[in-house]
Amino acid sequence: VATYIAAISAVHSVLPKVEQVGGSHETVMMGGKVVVVGGNDLACFAAEALSSLGVQVCLVTTGNPKVRPTIKGSAGKVEILKPAMGSDGIGFSEHVGQFDSLLDTISNERPLNSDPRPSLEIDEEEDDGDADDPLASFSLASSRSVLNLLKSRHNCHTYVSTLTHCQSLVAKEGLIGGPRKADEYAKQVGQQSFVASNKECQPMLPWSNLGSTLESLLDAGVLFPAKSRDKLYQKSKSVRGWTLSDFWEQSTWPRDSSGSAQTRFGLPVVEDPNLEDEPLIAEAPFRPGTGVKRRASSSFEDFDFSNKDDYLEDAPPTPRQENPFVYQVAGVQGVKTEIMEKESDCILFLSAKFCKTCKLIDPQYTRMARIAKNPEAEDSPSPIVFTKAETSGRWGKELGRYLQVEAVPAFILFRKGKRFGSALSVSKLPSKKIDRALFLLESGADWDPDVLREDEKSK
Repeated sequence: VATYIAAISAVHSVLPKVEQVGGSHETVMMGGKVVVVGGNDLACFAAEALSSLGVQVCLVTTGNPKVRPTIKGSAGKVEILKPAMGSDGIGFSEHVGQFDSLLDTISNERPLNSDPRPSLEIDEEEDDGDADDPLASFSLASSRSVLNLLKSRHNCHTYVSTLTHCQSLVAKEGLIGGPRKADEYAKQVGQQSFVASNKECQPMLPWSNLGSTLESLLDAGVLFPAKSRDKLYQKSKSVRGWTLSDFWEQSTWPRDSSGSAQTRFGLPVVEDPNLEDEPLIAEAPFRPGTGVKRRASSSFEDFDFSNKDDYLEDAPPTPRQENPFVYQVAGVQGVKTEIMEKESDCILFLSAKFCKTCKLIDPQYTRMARIAKNPEAEDSPSPIVFTKAETSGRWGKELGRYLQVEAVPAFILFRKGKRFGSALSVSKLPSKKIDRALFLLESGADWDPDVLREDEKSK
């Protein structure tokens, strides 16, 4: 029974099927390639099951799953991948290339209230929002971009998510209130009276050829263990709940961008073809009414923290650390405590919520940080700390004044906690200017603006 239930959602629904050449229309052979996201018990079962049916499987996870790479008597194979592949840290979808289906066991890329069917057919007549508002269009497109790009870039026509409502509740509420709400939901929905009276509960018609798929799995000895099922159905025998391992993998998966596009790294993301021509968005670092620029400081002692007129007395809220490669700092106080007082060798990315260019280059900045910290790279990991700060709002504008930054995106370097060189303004990454500046910082050489200008001329 456990194998039957798991096979419906995690195996049969994502099977690529090819008709036998010259054979009956009812006869199909399995093949193709499927990407399975997650390292949990359900994902491992799906990977082995699909492999036993002759499918080439790429199991993508941040952990170290125990899964058989091959099943005896089958041409299929399981390859375990990380979200970022190789020394260049390219995403798993780019690494795999084309594939037929994607099974997502830890999240759901479908917009809310969308058609739950696996097919990724795109409605070309669908409204793309206000074409005159690039930020609105960017936000609207990000909710559908992953599904659309899976089809257009990777020829993936089937996306299936096995994320349950219990998993969603824990992901949304966290470990404080989420488990209680998830358990209450599982108990409520698991009652026969709820199923009989709730209009949203509908009978499911049998899938075509499901019996043949199940028979093949049983013949190959691929079973979903009862122990794994008991772990997933602790609060209700009919409602799949959540596990701590799923929560941690979902919450710690590296993100490819921020703001309106919270895409997990490795999945395809929208890239702006006009990024190179995108102008910098200026925001002058002035205090309203003064019209006076503040001198950029090389040491936090130059900034008078005892003078109420010189800085905002209340401390900014502590930023959430959602990116494992880039550390978020907030305001002058954050730069003081997290960079200057710690005497860090650091690059600080100054961004703004209203800045489209900042949103678009943010994934590339994360990629830079990830590659620099890659322990498997040929060179030793870089000691440079990658940080980011917001320049909008009260504390952000004060930080812009303090660092004398007049436009974003901008990058500030620190050597042993003291400012190193001038602010760097670029509208795309990777950048020769940034690479050369980081080389000067890490090598211990003096700041040399002529070297940066030479790089600019060579572009």
